[in-house]
Amino acid sequence: MQLEWSAAAQADLARIYAFNVAKSEVFADRVETRLLTRADSLRTVWRQGRPLRETGLRVISVPDIQYVITYRVSAEVVLIIEVRSTREDRDKSD
Repeated sequence: MQLEWSAAAQADLARIYAFNVAKSEVFADRVETRLLTRADSLRTVWRQGRPLRETGLRVISVPDIQYVITYRVSAEVVLIIEVRSTREDRDKSD
């Protein structure tokens, strides 16, 4: 299975890294590596995340660093849609 990152997910990674590097470069590198490794695991086991209602999206958690990865699976591609911290307030109704 091929793995692709949406432009929004790539921007999320950059934002997360910038936020974390302000505190610690070592921590920022660890978080980024962990996120990339977890996402890469979807190449072989893409159904490991839980489905999001009837949206066609799935979510996997990265609990040791408190992040979640939202993705969509098509015939041959796992598309990463979003990466965010579970501590972020993502109220999209504003």
